[in-house]
Amino acid sequence: MSSLPPYVLISPCRDEEAYLEHTATSVLAQTHAPALWVIVDDGSTDGTARLLEGYARAHDTIRVITLPRRAERSLGKGVVQAFEAGLETVDTGAYAYIGKLDMDVVLPPGYYETLIRLMEERPLLGNVSGKAYFVDDRTGREIDEVVADDFSVGAAKLYRRRCFADIGGLSDCVMWDGIDCYASRRCGWWVRSVPAEELRFLHLRPMGSSHQSIIVGRKRHGRGLYHLGSSFPFVLAAAARRVKHPPVVRGAVAIVQGYLKARLAREGQVPADLRSYIRRYQHLSLVIGKRRTMQRFEARS
Repeated sequence: MSSLPPYVLISPCRDEEAYLEHTATSVLAQTHAPALWVIVDDGSTDGTARLLEGYARAHDTIRVITLPRRAERSLGKGVVQAFEAGLETVDTGAYAYIGKLDMDVVLPPGYYETLIRLMEERPLLGNVSGKAYFVDDRTGREIDEVVADDFSVGAAKLYRRRCFADIGGLSDCVMWDGIDCYASRRCGWWVRSVPAEELRFLHLRPMGSSHQSIIVGRKRHGRGLYHLGSSFPFVLAAAARRVKHPPVVRGAVAIVQGYLKARLAREGQVPADLRSYIRRYQHLSLVIGKRRTMQRFEARS
């Protein structure tokens, strides 16, 4: 038995038959296994339910919750609502850490052991992940999803329980996995995606690709930036960073289109106080760089 503190994993999923066995195999092979793994089937119509039933029968640490199918897939909001449905069944006080894990990733065997050891050594680390990669279908090469070090990856996050409580849980909206990072830092916690080989995980479905297409996913990202209250110069910088990934030009343009469409529609945004904090952080990042901005904000902790 590991001497490390226990953690609980919560995995929302929907129609993940093609991926979930890869994810389950990598979780069950962890050197520090979850004390409880709650998998929430959000109304799957493929073979997901059958596979999950088999895992639950074989492993007493796996709990499966089945939700009725929604009228249509709701990215962001639907994921968080499924996560919350799983969280409601958990006595969080029994766990030092809470993990949110997608069912389309493959983790290295020491993923959670490494993260928890790191967090035990650094008490201010509250919201962390490794780095995500995906396989390019044309070349077979692993491609970095390019997440800045001062943000954790939504597909495989781990929260310190106190940090999760401080931010009031997850926001059920698009860009929830950016909001929680800003909220964590605002509450005095450090946020990281750690570029270590033992924390490098494979995303079987590229981040931001949406369930429809990469272009739709990029537009959703732009819409999410508006929701955060990002300024137009910051959106342009964010779009420019995406030119490393195909579709090079169309993907960058789609981010700007998504932002402008949300702005013209006057869609909802995060509360004014958090929006002001986010803008200060983003503007300083444009002036002095993300690493120095992260260090300056963390020094206030």
